[in-house]
Amino acid sequence: MTSAAASQRPLPDVRLAFVPFLASEWELLRLFSEIAKDLDGRTVADSRQFTFHIDASGERASGASRSDLKSVSTVLRKLAVAEREPAPFNVVRNLLHRHAVDAATPESAPYADWLRGAKKARSDIERHSLLGYVQEDESGVGHSITPAEILDLFINGVVFHTDVEKRRRWLEMDGLNNPAVAMSITTTLSELAQLIRALARLVDRILVEPSLKA
Repeated sequence: MTSAAASQRPLPDVRLAFVPFLASEWELLRLFSEIAKDLDGRTVADSRQFTFHIDASGERASGASRSDLKSVSTVLRKLAVAEREPAPFNVVRNLLHRHAVDAATPESAPYADWLRGAKKARSDIERHSLLGYVQEDESGVGHSITPAEILDLFINGVVFHTDVEKRRRWLEMDGLNNPAVAMSITTTLSELAQLIRALARLVDRILVEPSLKA
């Protein structure tokens, strides 16, 4: 169920690909879909609109404004970067994968494969995305900072101002004024947002099928 394959042939009928969902599970899917809709219209969440490059002067050029980044970060904090409990993205992905595997039909196989791939994609994005960042300490030794760490500093140190130490580290790196940090945070947000929207599209296909509600 890659984007290339999806454009070449119709997707299997979801009614044959998943076993029915309990009422509590159905509500979880509905809430995920509702929150994910806040990404609609955000440039950074749309691969057709989003571009990013650094020009010869080192300045960044992006289709995403700072307010756009903060808005997308707010949604991701709700769906993908929960600190103390499993993030809704993981819960929903696991739920759909389990229901597809339990269906054990020819129609369920492509969905189960895609959902397995979505788990790996999420991990890959947070580990290396397109770009990480290396910061030198006082002794001049470089320390690698992953995209997930940079995203955490931005969300909890800037967008929500909940962690003084994270805000200090963010400012120490010069935040979005640093082209490398700006590129890392923007591409990570974009990739996560696009992955969430892809999962939400699948959820929406399920929600319009009453036969899938137990």
